[in-house]
Amino acid sequence: MNIDTTLEQFNLLHKKAALLKIAASSIGITKEKTDEKDIQLGRSKFGGMPDLPTHLSFPKYENGSLLF
Repeated sequence: MNIDTTLEQFNLLHKKAALLKIAASSIGITKEKTDEKDIQLGRSKFGGMPDLPTHLSFPKYENGSLLF
């Protein structure tokens, strides 16, 4: 789907120039469920446990592991 199709769908084609001036650059992210053991050390990921050296433990607080 392109910008013109989306703007037309929402009856905003007449606002295209103004919207393009304020639109922020963005990237698309797709997710793929993968077992933690199948992700190479140091690879980017959302969620899961961090890649820490074996002598370090994940930070904890009163109610358990911290969420970042």
